[in-house]
Amino acid sequence: MPKASRDERYMHDLQHAYEVLHGIIVPRGLYAESSLLLVVNLRRPAELRDVAVELVIRARAGGSPVWRASESLRVPGRMKLRSVAGALFGLMMRAAYDVEAQISLPGDDRPRSQGRARA
Repeated sequence: MPKASRDERYMHDLQHAYEVLHGIIVPRGLYAESSLLLVVNLRRPAELRDVAVELVIRARAGGSPVWRASESLRVPGRMKLRSVAGALFGLMMRAAYDVEAQISLPGDDRPRSQGRARA
């Protein structure tokens, strides 16, 4: 059996994090959006300067943001998949923990702290 490449392992980690997050947000009537913003160097437009990864959890009813966080990465030369995958993995796991702790399931009577959007 061939050995998995590093890129495949990063994608498997992201898939696992998304499955955990999905299992927590869907019963609460939420969905996730992620975005990648590439900022170029003004002096050399073919060069990336920064990469920002953002994850937003929204309510299906109304689409209002419930949780939001972003991670900014400096890119020296070429962008590496590992750093972007690691940032997105961290954001998804943090969102899973925060949403599970702050937002109760429909029909759950236990008091929890109110969830709010993070900047």
